[in-house]
Amino acid sequence: VEILKFENKVFISGNYIQLKEYQKAKTILLQLIQDLDQFPHAIFLHALAKERLSRVYFIEGNHQESISLLKEASQAILSSEYLYLKSKIPILTYVNRCS
Repeated sequence: VEILKFENKVFISGNYIQLKEYQKAKTILLQLIQDLDQFPHAIFLHALAKERLSRVYFIEGNHQESISLLKEASQAILSSEYLYLKSKIPILTYVNRCS
């Protein structure tokens, strides 16, 4: 049940990003990432939250923080054992080429 709440927060933050309410999205995502630190098995959800937050930072012009978050997210996914899901995340290919 807790994981579903986290998933909903990721989707809500995406809605705020589309509405250009970046501060609301950032607030939700920062808290979500902190909360997900207590769930080490939620690797992909944690990475997705970081990817969404990196979009906000990019839009705000904080490109270094955006890149840093994308690298953290991609490394977490690449070190996981879920090979099928890795192939479904196209940003991993791009981020790893830029590293």
